[in-house]
Amino acid sequence: MKTKSFYLIISLFLAFTVIYSSCKKNDLTPVYNNAKSSSNQKITSDLLVFKNGLFMKSTTTMEVDSVVWHLEGLLNLEKANNFHNFVNVDFYKDSTYVIPENGILTMEQINEAYIYLNTKINFLISLQTDTSYKINVIDIETRETNLKDGTISLVMSLSGGFGIINGNYFPFGSTDWWYWGGDAGKCGDYQGQSVGLDATDILEYKFNHPSIVSEPGYFTSVTLEQAFPWDYYASNNPGPYCDFMMFYFSSLTSIPEPCLSPEELNFYLSTFDYIKDDKEPEGKTFCNVDVSFDVVVNMTPYNGFHKYDLYYGYFIPNTNE
Repeated sequence: MKTKSFYLIISLFLAFTVIYSSCKKNDLTPVYNNAKSSSNQKITSDLLVFKNGLFMKSTTTMEVDSVVWHLEGLLNLEKANNFHNFVNVDFYKDSTYVIPENGILTMEQINEAYIYLNTKINFLISLQTDTSYKINVIDIETRETNLKDGTISLVMSLSGGFGIINGNYFPFGSTDWWYWGGDAGKCGDYQGQSVGLDATDILEYKFNHPSIVSEPGYFTSVTLEQAFPWDYYASNNPGPYCDFMMFYFSSLTSIPEPCLSPEELNFYLSTFDYIKDDKEPEGKTFCNVDVSFDVVVNMTPYNGFHKYDLYYGYFIPNTNE
């Protein structure tokens, strides 16, 4: 079974034009020191009231620490309100500058900071080619600049990644173009990469490493069930090769080795639970799956398919964990 991680975490940092002498994130104002004991509804309500105030002409002012708490909370509410299950996480930084007077900012200053940071987040999202991309978490902190006018920087650090789709499995990304089998590696624009692996290896890894962690325990009375494409018709397969829930191709003439797109591979992720449940013997639980490629003997000269060897057993929870 192949268990090498296929996920790469990368960091990207934007350059700053001002040299900072210190970094701090002060304690919240007293009313928000007890935020953990406040109800979730009250926190959300407070953030929405704050947002409404941003776009109203007002002489209201706020302390810098309170501004940081509100901006951070509001941006996370609007941009990072999700399940927080991600792969290929990236990290970004950006900043804007404000000049407080005796530690106080006006609503006009706060609104300008919000618009700037929100625009930066929207721009980052717009650059993504994968529609499953989402923001994970946003952090805002203050940094002193040592400028005589008291300017401080509001530094925004955020992370984002590709959210889990297709049920319980980590999705294929935009660079996941894989040959169907033969350990031929990636294909298309990524031809020549990852030779020694193919679509069956990556599907197998994802099937056996779902996003939901199972409880500890062990299996007894393990049995094998096999699944083949022709047993699972699916007219909505987005690939050009077949109308099945599993990969299959057949041609009377020679064709290039099938190259599976991320869309087609994600379709096979989305159908796996149906196949797994359909093959499950009564009273038993799914253990794992071995995905392999094969050919149909005595058929057309050019064909191939994926086969799932599914293992099931009686699951015994480990009560000592």
